[in-house]
Amino acid sequence: MTFRNNKGAVGQKLFDAYIVADWSASSVPKTGADSIWIGDRYRDKRGRIHFEVSNPPTRLEAEAQLLHRIQRHLDRGRRLLVGFDFAFGYPRGTAQALKLDTGHAPAWKAMHRFISDRMVQQVDNRNDRFGFAEDLNARISGGRFPFWGAPHTRPDSPYLPKTKKGRQAPSRPLPDQRRTEIWIQDTFSARPKSVWQLAYTGAVGSQVLLGLPTLTALRAALPDSRIWPFETGFQDLSKSRPDTIRCVLAEVYPSTVATDLSLGQIRDAAQVRALSDRFFSADKAGFLAAAFGPPRGLQTEEIAHIETEEGWILAI
Repeated sequence: MTFRNNKGAVGQKLFDAYIVADWSASSVPKTGADSIWIGDRYRDKRGRIHFEVSNPPTRLEAEAQLLHRIQRHLDRGRRLLVGFDFAFGYPRGTAQALKLDTGHAPAWKAMHRFISDRMVQQVDNRNDRFGFAEDLNARISGGRFPFWGAPHTRPDSPYLPKTKKGRQAPSRPLPDQRRTEIWIQDTFSARPKSVWQLAYTGAVGSQVLLGLPTLTALRAALPDSRIWPFETGFQDLSKSRPDTIRCVLAEVYPSTVATDLSLGQIRDAAQVRALSDRFFSADKAGFLAAAFGPPRGLQTEEIAHIETEEGWILAI
């Protein structure tokens, strides 16, 4: 197996288990295509490799399953990587535009707390993410920026345009993409969508608003876990990882790996299998540790934004 983001550095193996969660913004319980899939690849004490997959119908059930799986691995002495396919951060300047208190916490943490405290989700997947996005736009710009995209059946709103053309950017708009999305485009020939897009084909904005509360809850429930790169530093983990970090929570992007659908698998299920295998193979070969550090060409100022607000996509 070859790795496109191979920095040539061979380091120590980091993990024993690799969980990948493909998230969903569905407003009803849902399984099958376009729903939540969790792939769990791990090595047992005898060195045998196992892969388990589940398809929970709701986000709250998925959160409970993830906590159970992670805790089971930790209880058995395994170190693990847990990847989520939603953004862990927003473009630089977002926390400031929302007037969040970043004097006592970094911008990423202020955003996570703000969203988690206000994004209400019901046990049956119901949520008001579009109404929440209206509130965010009103707070950021006083108008129809930066979030966009809503069902055509939703009433017109002075704060949330249904299409990108309906946005009204202020004199100092926020960037449409983070630095990591630009890097993904250049390195993997993929086309990640903006976190501001909430609806329509390929949209990821709703998954971010609905996924960050789960990330926050898991981090709070798992004291041995750390969110990369915010809490670990944007650096090679084989050189910097303290023994207290037994679980790393990272942002991933399934489209960075090829997916074989020849067996008729659902794409989401095939992607969590393929991505967990890629991380396993890269770690076994000694290349995964370096992927937690910055690629060549990033400026010091960019790295500072990545570590404090934007985050980065783990890809190799």
